[in-house]
Formats: sequence, C-alpha cells, structure tokens
Amino acid sequence: MARLGLLKFRIGGPNILTDWVYGDNLVHAQLLASMALIDDLPGRSGIPPAAGQAYFISDGAPLNSFELIKPIVEGVGYTMPQRELSVKSAMTLAWGMYAFYGLLYPWLQKSWIPEPFILPAEVFKVGVTHYCSTWKARQEIGYTAIVDKKDALDRTVTYWKERHSQELDGPPLLSWIFLLGGMFLLFLCVYVPAPFMGPLEFIRWIGLFIFRSQETLRIILYLACLAHLLEGIYAWIVAMKADRKNARGWFWQTLALGYPSLQYLLKRAEKKKLHQK
Repeated sequence: MARLGLLKFRIGGPNILTDWVYGDNLVHAQLLASMALIDDLPGRSGIPPAAGQAYFISDGAPLNSFELIKPIVEGVGYTMPQRELSVKSAMTLAWGMYAFYGLLYPWLQKSWIPEPFILPAEVFKVGVTHYCSTWKARQEIGYTAIVDKKDALDRTVTYWKERHSQELDGPPLLSWIFLLGGMFLLFLCVYVPAPFMGPLEFIRWIGLFIFRSQETLRIILYLACLAHLLEGIYAWIVAMKADRKNARGWFWQTLALGYPSLQYLLKRAEKKKLHQK
C-alpha cells in the first residue's frame, strides 16, 4: 500500500494495542509444545501437560499496529501518514469496499482484479485493542520470548530493506492512472473519428484548443511513444548493471511510465554505486 501511495491515514489512536509475535518466538513455542506432548520422558507421568490445550503466544509486549510498521515503512523509503481516521469512519469505508467487491464476485479470481483496499476484518485488527496473556504458556510449557521486542523489530526492518532492494520499485498508483490514462486519451484524440468519441469528445476539443491542430496532436503522440521507448531501452541498460534480476520488469515499467519509473531505477543504481564504494 505504501508503494502504491495508498497508505494515506492511520486507523484509530495510538492507544490501540494488539499482540504481535516474532517468527522465532512462535517456532520456539511450537517446539516447547511438541515436547510437552511427549508422554514417555523421564520423570513425567500421567497426561502430558500440553495434551488438548491451547495457548496464546506473543512477544509479550502489545504494540500499536501503526507504530510497529512505522520503522519498516520509513526504512524502505516511504512516509507514514500523520492523519488519523476514526474506527467508525474506517468501518463505513470498509463495508462499502466489501459491498463493491461483492458485486465483483464472479471475477474475484481474475489476476487483473486488485485486492480490496480495506475490509472490515482489517479495521478490527488494527482499530480495536486486543491482546492476551501468555501466562498459561509460561506455566505449562515454559515459554518465554527468546527474541525481545527491539531485536525482533530490528531484524524485521533489516529483512524488509533487503527484500525491497531486490524488488521492482516504482511510482504510486496515481502516476500509473495519470500517465497511462493520458497516453490512452491522446491516442483516442488522434485516431478515433469524432462520431465515436462520445462523451470524451471534449478531450479532443481541449487538445485542439491548446495545440491548434490534429497534426500537432499526432506528432506529440509519436514523440511521447518514442521517448518512452528510448527511456525503456535506457532503463534496460542501467538495470543490467544495477539490478539484473529485475531488468525485464524495469524495461516494461519504464516503457509504460517513462521518466517517473526511470528515476526510481537511477536512485537504486546510485545507491548501489555508493554501497560498492
């Protein structure tokens, strides 16, 4: 969401706390529980302590969800929003999104359908305080968090930084809509006859008012396509040196978006050059 520019607000206040568990702590708890299911250990008799039991496992330090992800989001170069959206407003938005995607039910498995921006379950997860005690796990299976909150967060930030440096980066969603939509409208203005433009005919009127002739619009379209092609080729060349794994993705993304995509690649190439020094 942060990459697409969709992380625009926090949900609820900073006093909303939830449980989190680091992977190593969870695996440690599973190992302890499996040991507590063995019934033939020396000194143990009767029913194993973990038989038929359920345990709450966490790091033992409830955190606000947005305070948790803040160092991760900022660590990979994005900005955390400062605006807060009330839980009530977030639920209204979430149920609206739920209803909209309900109408799309026959096509939800299609790859071209994006994931919903927000759903009621996500609002409950981050907007309502909920955490549990690990007392039972501590008493019956001897669980304690082997990685504390600070180390867990540091490791998580490091992981996401490394992962982000290996993935294709790019402009926010609005840039995709603006650039691809603009190119599409320019194509319509140049090649679609007036009777078939329908309500979009006013776009051609605006173009003709600014550029004075259909021929000028055609030249602009050709130059824009040529510029995107050259930028895509240049992106391929740069990516083969700076990010070979994603070279093909950088080419296609820059071919579609032009310089807004290329600048992300150039920043990555500069970071790699500084890192090598």
